[in-house]
Amino acid sequence: VAECLLLVDAVAPPTRSTHDVVLPRPGQAFVRELPFKNPSAASRRFAVRSTDPQAIAVQNREFELPAGGTCNIRLLCGPMDIGCAAEVFVIMQSADGAVEET
Repeated sequence: VAECLLLVDAVAPPTRSTHDVVLPRPGQAFVRELPFKNPSAASRRFAVRSTDPQAIAVQNREFELPAGGTCNIRLLCGPMDIGCAAEVFVIMQSADGAVEET
């Protein structure tokens, strides 16, 4: 019999902005676009993920932006039942790890 203790100490990236998303019709999903700007002075490839893909699914999970370039990240929100709420973080991280935003 072997035992293993794993201790993880993680720090969340800084939160740049917050958005309240209200579903227009309970039980139905809808698409929302979240604007994003490459804050660096270099072209970067980004990966995007959601902490709760059942509540908010990222439609374009990878993209490349030139320095200071912008794009819209497409999110599929819901469906959720009436009265449900979820706290979800959408995390953008550059492939080289130099840029990370929540």
